[in-house]
Amino acid sequence: MRTRLSRSVSALSIFFMVGVALFLLPPSISEAASNLVLSTERYIIQPGPVEGKDTFYGNFYYQEGQPDHSELWFGGWGDVYYSFIDFDLVGSPDEIVEARLELFSPYIGTNDPGLQIWQVIGSWDEGTLSAFNQPPATFFSDLPLVKLGWNSYDITELYILWKRNPSTQFGIEIVSQYNDNTRGSFFSSDDDRPQTRPRLVITY
Repeated sequence: MRTRLSRSVSALSIFFMVGVALFLLPPSISEAASNLVLSTERYIIQPGPVEGKDTFYGNFYYQEGQPDHSELWFGGWGDVYYSFIDFDLVGSPDEIVEARLELFSPYIGTNDPGLQIWQVIGSWDEGTLSAFNQPPATFFSDLPLVKLGWNSYDITELYILWKRNPSTQFGIEIVSQYNDNTRGSFFSSDDDRPQTRPRLVITY
């Protein structure tokens, strides 16, 4: 009880001293100090069919790639699918708090596909990417179990890297570890509904 009382008195004393200090400050400084609030803002990149860059291909079906498909497939059932997404970061904030990739899933398989994000480290074109022509990529992170609706993934580290070294920005690849009744999809930038297209949400 003694320790708690001591802390309470100390906190009260500090509060009193801060109040006195604000009272003694010139009016302009005192008002600014009392209105000081830490705030953040969001910058959202959510491209449509023209400016969007995403596609997927399969190792058996859709080997030629699907740059204009309304969905980006993952997982599989014996076969397996790989999706690619890139965003135009021109004009986006340099100094940020967080960057999250947000993808809307209209369909998921019975089992967990074990999704991963891989950092693409070579150039690619959505019109020519295929099972026979894809860029190199390196592992970035495992993803939680995908769910219907919005899925949000932290890619802050990648975003900071891309902004500091634009020559390293080639987007991400969504890789599935399992293909036993795991096929699902995310909506792509070619989806008819703008609100469910892939988006990059940047807090700064």
